[in-house]
Amino acid sequence: GHGTHVASLCGGKTFGSAKGVNLLSLRALDCTGDAPWSVVLDALDYIARTVPQKGRKAIVSMSLSGGYFQAANDAVQSLYSLGIPVIVAAGNERSDACSRSPASSPHAITVGGTKNGDGLFVYFNYGSNYGSCVTLLSPGQNILGADHTCNNCSTYLSGTSMATPIVSGVAAMLLQREPSLTPAALKAKLVSTATVGAIDFSDMPLQYRNDTPNKLVYIPGSCGGVINALGNGNISSPNSPDPYPGNISCLWTITGVATNPVQLNVTFVSLEAPSDTLKVCSQPSCSGSSLLATLTGYLGNISLLYFAPINRSSLWVSLQINSINSGNRTGFKASFITDYTQPVAPIRLVGGSTPNSGRVEVQ
Repeated sequence: GHGTHVASLCGGKTFGSAKGVNLLSLRALDCTGDAPWSVVLDALDYIARTVPQKGRKAIVSMSLSGGYFQAANDAVQSLYSLGIPVIVAAGNERSDACSRSPASSPHAITVGGTKNGDGLFVYFNYGSNYGSCVTLLSPGQNILGADHTCNNCSTYLSGTSMATPIVSGVAAMLLQREPSLTPAALKAKLVSTATVGAIDFSDMPLQYRNDTPNKLVYIPGSCGGVINALGNGNISSPNSPDPYPGNISCLWTITGVATNPVQLNVTFVSLEAPSDTLKVCSQPSCSGSSLLATLTGYLGNISLLYFAPINRSSLWVSLQINSINSGNRTGFKASFITDYTQPVAPIRLVGGSTPNSGRVEVQ
């Protein structure tokens, strides 16, 4: 279930941050989510031997963590030297990520997790690791993704395991747009485009607050998807801030829960009129009686607020852009917020604590 959920957050057709990416699974952990470092090193060695032969761009996404182990960090460096970016979980011990591997590798892109309400992910004694080895942050609490129990099942899971594939999907989109990006340049791009100062670090020990980057991953405009509205977020049209393409129909659905309405604020609209439209709806289908508004033309910087009704057990606000023409219009921008705060425990299986006996855990 852990692997299915993680993969869906990177490239799943419903939940993925990069829905068109090719996903290749490489199993290193057993059915309990545990493995010795030797097995993980074999997996990384396999990637190093096979990916360069394919002549294609690749990203390695690792939602796992173990005690500090230099050999694991060396393996990440080897992939880095081959031009293969490695994106890893910071871990869920509420401690210094520099004490974990592969999170401590200076050549990795290390992802911490955030919680509902834009704080650092915390769940009782568990929570996101922090410190100078963290590269940036990504949503890590109550993340909706695919479940392994049936072909259309979904479930909420929490942890830096969930935060990591979201960043991996964003990295894949950036690499598609700029295939010449090296791992270092890709890392710099993720950091430079991240939202700065949005996360409350009050749950973090004081001595780590200055060293931990307060940078939340920015997901560039994509063509629709289901969004877990856990705190604040932003949506923009495909190719934003550049002009959107023609002949598209993209639907975003923002999910919430009963008694906690989703608030949507459309903040900018620039569409080719009358052919291209932005619809705001109260149902995922975005049709019929669920239609709240239809926007078109150039409205510029605005503030149009919409709320999901609270008379259902599940809540949605949907946005749909329909484009026939492709011109110089830049589409739309919107932001959302919800008060949903019920936590879900992270997946975490305890392994060894010393470098030589340490085992890798799902995070």
